[in-house]
Amino acid sequence: MRINSKHAVVIVAGGKGLRVGADIPKQFLPLGGKPMLMHTIEKFCEFDNAIEIVVELHPDYFDLWSDLCKEYSFDIKCELIVGGNTRFDSVKSG
Repeated sequence: MRINSKHAVVIVAGGKGLRVGADIPKQFLPLGGKPMLMHTIEKFCEFDNAIEIVVELHPDYFDLWSDLCKEYSFDIKCELIVGGNTRFDSVKSG
């Protein structure tokens, strides 16, 4: 957790992406050479490099996220939490 910032963000990325029709949810699909979720996190860090970032994921994808972070040498620290049953629940718990 970053404590020197006045900013925090909750990235709600807990969906399974069923409508996309891919093997993995869209937040993990590559865009410009890396997963979309990494681009999102990097943009928030460009705004404030001390920002506190909380990422809500479906628990089935915690390991995938960890593997992708290793594969892409992605080392921006985020707090991972389990998303809710609905987007509203996820935002509320974040």
